[in-house]
Formats: sequence, C-alpha cells, structure tokens
Amino acid sequence: MFRGVYDPQSVISHMQTCGWVVVPSVWWENSPIVIQEAFAAGRPVLCSGIGGMREAVEHGRDGFYFRPDDPLDLSNTFERCLAGPQTWSNLRANIKAPRTIEIMNAEYVKIYSDILG
Repeated sequence: MFRGVYDPQSVISHMQTCGWVVVPSVWWENSPIVIQEAFAAGRPVLCSGIGGMREAVEHGRDGFYFRPDDPLDLSNTFERCLAGPQTWSNLRANIKAPRTIEIMNAEYVKIYSDILG
C-alpha cells in the first residue's frame, strides 16, 4: 500500500496498519533497515532470500523468503501465507525486537575486550 510522503518517525505506526511487510529487493542488502523496522512494528516479513535479508529473516519462523526477481515464487509465497489461518499469528509471535543501540554497543565493547584480553 503506497501512502505517499510521511515523517520517518512514523514508519513503525504505518507498518502496524499492514499485515505483512514485503521486501522484494534484488540488491544484496547488508543490513536492511526496513526489516528491522518491520520487526519493531511486530510485522512478519516476506523478502528476497539473498544477502542480509536472508540473514535477518528466519524462513518459517518470523517471515518467508522467495526467489529474487521471481513474481511466481512471490505469488506462491503469498498463497502459503494465506493457506493457514494461524500462519501470520505464529510468525508474529516469533518476531524478536531489534537490538537497541545500547545493546549493540555493549556487544561490540565485549568483542573488543575479549580480543584485547
């Protein structure tokens, strides 16, 4: 659903009005922000199964992959999502909230501390 221009601070509330977030990118994203935003909004993700998108989404756990640049596979993925009445609820229940900046910083400090001894 295209909603035109919006304030970037309201992206989460916009996503919460949708059932699914679809990321059909063919670019080998390394850390797709839209997927982090979707998870922050509590929405399952359907994404191309490549790069960082594949790493960010656990197929069948919090979303599904489809083959990039393959409309038929995307369509089949949509059908799988709609076939089971509990699919959306089950995926949504498995979504982990994205790590905060503070948590990521603490993880990096620990890694560097471990390396430096």
